Amino acid sequence: MIAKLLRFYAFRRAVAAILSGLLGGATLLFTSSAPDYFSEWPPGARSALAGLVDGTISIALIAWVYLLLKPLLWDIGRLAVVAQIVFGAAVVCEANGALRFINGILGLLTVEDGGVRPVVQNWLRVAGIPLLVAIVPLALQETIEQIRPTPLYRLLFGRGNEAEWGGPHVIARHANPLPRTSRKGGFFTDGFVGGKVLTTDGNGSPQILVDRSPAHWCWIGGPGSGKNICSAPSLAGYGGSIIYASNKPDAADLYFGARIDQRRLDAIERGLIREPMYVDTRGITGTTIWVPNGRGVVLDYAGQSVWRGGKHTLISDIDVQGAYGRMHALAVADGFFPEMPGSKQERWYVLAPRNFFAAAILHFLSFHHDRRMQNLPYIVERCMGFDRLTGEAGPEVMKKLINEMLKNNHPKVGAFIRTTAVQIMELGSRSYGTLKSEFHNSCAAVYDAEFREMLIGQSDFSYHDIGIDDQPFTQMHLLPRGDAGLRSAVPIFRAHVELAMQIQQTKLTRPAIPTALVVDEARQFLQGVSCVTKAPMLLRDARIRMWQIYQSWTGAVETLGEHGAAEMEACSVMSYFGLDGDYETAKHVSARLGRESYYRRRGILRRKGQREDFDLMTPDRIMKELSIRSPLAYMMGPGMEPVRVERLAFKTLRTREGCRFRGLPMTGQYDEGLSRYRYGDGVASKLSL
Repeated sequence: MIAKLLRFYAFRRAVAAILSGLLGGATLLFTSSAPDYFSEWPPGARSALAGLVDGTISIALIAWVYLLLKPLLWDIGRLAVVAQIVFGAAVVCEANGALRFINGILGLLTVEDGGVRPVVQNWLRVAGIPLLVAIVPLALQETIEQIRPTPLYRLLFGRGNEAEWGGPHVIARHANPLPRTSRKGGFFTDGFVGGKVLTTDGNGSPQILVDRSPAHWCWIGGPGSGKNICSAPSLAGYGGSIIYASNKPDAADLYFGARIDQRRLDAIERGLIREPMYVDTRGITGTTIWVPNGRGVVLDYAGQSVWRGGKHTLISDIDVQGAYGRMHALAVADGFFPEMPGSKQERWYVLAPRNFFAAAILHFLSFHHDRRMQNLPYIVERCMGFDRLTGEAGPEVMKKLINEMLKNNHPKVGAFIRTTAVQIMELGSRSYGTLKSEFHNSCAAVYDAEFREMLIGQSDFSYHDIGIDDQPFTQMHLLPRGDAGLRSAVPIFRAHVELAMQIQQTKLTRPAIPTALVVDEARQFLQGVSCVTKAPMLLRDARIRMWQIYQSWTGAVETLGEHGAAEMEACSVMSYFGLDGDYETAKHVSARLGRESYYRRRGILRRKGQREDFDLMTPDRIMKELSIRSPLAYMMGPGMEPVRVERLAFKTLRTREGCRFRGLPMTGQYDEGLSRYRYGDGVASKLSL
């Protein structure tokens, strides 16, 4: 029982404090008597001994209080403030002790040579040895905690922690000191903030876990578990480029202003930097600390955010003269005609429209020079047999397009366009109806007036701007709320993701800080995105880190498929929290933590016991620990043992569900109350029957 309790840092700390008090008090009780013939000593010797003893006791008391309160002194929160007040009071009360000690040293210099030795001997006997005994247990325990992350300690003593959890040797690779006060330059990081390390698992010093590895991230937490407020510290202070997607505009309104450097906006306005301004946040945001050289744009699909919405036509980044024009056109087509995991639909209904759409995009970019034809809404209408410019409609318009494609002799993309047209033509006119039906079902979003406005004209930015080290770019995708609006916008969003990832993978320069692809509500947004569901490993080579956020493990499997979910889990740092009532996710976590075996002997005469296996953590216990009212999270990643962390928000706050989050010092790096939405703050009236 004692050995199991010693695995906990708090218990070890309490034992060391009790031992130090008992041993120091007992030793002082037996050695505090005055020396023989003390009254006959010279006044200088008596004064020197009294000063040395009193000063040593005061200095030792301050050191003892510091060692006792050290885990709290550098922490954040109310207990940290109380600890700092107590330590400050101890220093003030015992400050005179240091002066008495100095006076004792000076007095010792005036004592005759024969009287120095008795003074020193009695000083060590009365004060030095007892107080040394009192400090040794705490100092020794603190020293051991500091060397626990080293391989030597693990080799000699094991993990020194609960069997299923990683100890300091795992945490030390990712841990940083916990910042307590707002920095003048702001809180910035080149990794993702996992949370505060528990003192039970760490080395006793307040630390935060920052993951800078190339592994992807995946959060699984139930509704109301604080996913947005706990992701804000990482996203507001991330030093690399970010592509973020959510249907919650409040998230963009919270920290987007901190990612746009207003000093750069001023330089653009004065003509010192020649580039588009993208989004002008001046006069709207209240942030005062910005990501250095930060730029960004918001693609607001339904006008929900306070920021001015930008546009990107998707085909503006397709260069038919370049080496990757066909790949980029296929990436856009992939977004509109995806292969859904588990779908039993024949592949012809996906591949034929997809290739036809990609070939049509390349054809209009390479064959026609009329700008009115070089946009996705017009291209989709032509593929369906309607020409907006001439007013013609019917099968003849579609045949006219195919005949044009057969004549396309472009040196880069002409061969692909012609072969695709031949395949469609050989299918016969009967297949035209099927193609039209697939186009109408998959490309209906381009008929929406709001979406058409985003796809026609000149793009405000290029995906080649993303992933530049000294100019981090932030792109926000704010999708509509509501099931119908979301279904309409998802194909366009998928096309953006496919195109962005294809461009990033074919770029010859790789950023030092990976580009982050952060997708909230990933179950709704990422279905059918092939670069995510089929090739997450390849994104790591292009210095892209995905951060997927799901509400349950079942949703991740439904989105990615069983094989895709398994591959994603193998290359991602997984975090689980807020699992109230989610037994399937808790069971999956329990299975991943593993099982333990032992032999139980039944009876005295029975030598060989019966082997029994049991879960290290049962699903019921996991659901209780990872309650929606708890900030605790389990982190599991490739090459690391499971770690427990306390999630941190951008400031200290309490959720409606009753969970209290401690906050990082990020004053000036977020906006509050900056939203187009208005929420009632009155008291709901009671219905009278």
